Amino acid sequence: MDWDSTCAHLRSLGCTSIHAKRLAPNDNSKNQIYIGRSIESVSEIPCGALVAHTEGDKMHFRADVTWSWLDLQDLKVHPAPHTKLIWYTRHDEVRLSGFMLGCSGASPLLRSRDAGRLLVFGVRPGDGSIAVIVPSDDALARSCPWDDLRNRSSAYRTAPENDSDIRSKLRSLAARGWIESCRLHGGNVVPYGNNNNSIGYTMEAHFGLAPNGVPGPDYLGWELKAKTTSAFPLKLKSSPLTLMTTEPDGGLYADRGLEMFLKTWGYQGDDGRWRITGRHFVGAQHERTGLRLQLTGFDPASSKLTNINGGLELVDADGTVALRWSLSKLLSKWKGKHQNTAIVPAMRRVVDGKAYFRFDNTVLLCEGGDIYRMLHCLAARRVYFDPGHYWSPTKSKKRTMLRITLTDLPHLFTTSEFTTL
Repeated sequence: MDWDSTCAHLRSLGCTSIHAKRLAPNDNSKNQIYIGRSIESVSEIPCGALVAHTEGDKMHFRADVTWSWLDLQDLKVHPAPHTKLIWYTRHDEVRLSGFMLGCSGASPLLRSRDAGRLLVFGVRPGDGSIAVIVPSDDALARSCPWDDLRNRSSAYRTAPENDSDIRSKLRSLAARGWIESCRLHGGNVVPYGNNNNSIGYTMEAHFGLAPNGVPGPDYLGWELKAKTTSAFPLKLKSSPLTLMTTEPDGGLYADRGLEMFLKTWGYQGDDGRWRITGRHFVGAQHERTGLRLQLTGFDPASSKLTNINGGLELVDADGTVALRWSLSKLLSKWKGKHQNTAIVPAMRRVVDGKAYFRFDNTVLLCEGGDIYRMLHCLAARRVYFDPGHYWSPTKSKKRTMLRITLTDLPHLFTTSEFTTL
């Protein structure tokens, strides 16, 4: 099978993106396969949560990977159940490990040191990766259009269909004009209310995405974010953009619950609900709550992780940790979503109580959202914690948002530019 037929078969198995890597001699089962630098370079490879490991003074993160090998002779797919991604933070490199263990269909080429072997893998969103490996003289290796593939990582390249497809979908979204608020439910597009999240649900329905339906990036490696604006084109202003809404895994909040957290550091409004609000920045004490955000385990000067057991913490003047995200939790969330982000402007209007949205054909495409940039933005007070919690005996809400202003977005990505589709 050549490049075209192999890609066609991987797509028939549900793969929406195709990637290729020319293997070096030390890319094998003994030395593991080098995938890229830091975890952002492998954001398109679905994996589980990053788990911190320490061996003496050596620190690394591990994540389970759903990985299978395709036999090009009989076209059977063989799961490799013990595959992992390992991020060695000391050398800042990510390697694929355990990809032969327990797999009867793994190729002997994975033990080889032969130069020129080609690894090709397709990604099925939310359902892992399927890979093949061939020697340098195989038809697949000889027909691989290497120079036409895009550099997505320091180690592998990606077929360009991803970008052209997302541009096509965004173009068709803009061409629809005013769209009544809707969402995807049970495979059908149904009307939706006039709520704050209706703009995102309406855009996701166009892409065939149900709310919270697929972990990882929304569409072909891209995170989609709709942003309301009063006029086109969108201008980069100081208005906020929510990057992540992810629950802390430590502190009093995780141990004792929302009510205790709010009654300790929040305030009670006229409606009887306990709340906590306001932008909290690293190194600054918030005037109302008295809480200060601190980032541990990362040194901005050297751009190094100094302690994989560090985290992002909200602490009071006595040092009590109100809430905490471990680095594992924070980085797992970021890795799985924000390597590439499309900011899609939309105008909103309400007619007879119904919301309608019109999406622009000039969008902000941001690429290369690596983990270190995100940590730097936290340390530099560009990314901040903006809670939206409340509690009462009858109703409560948790909303732990990490946000950034539109003007600071260029600091978060390698490239960010407006593109007319």
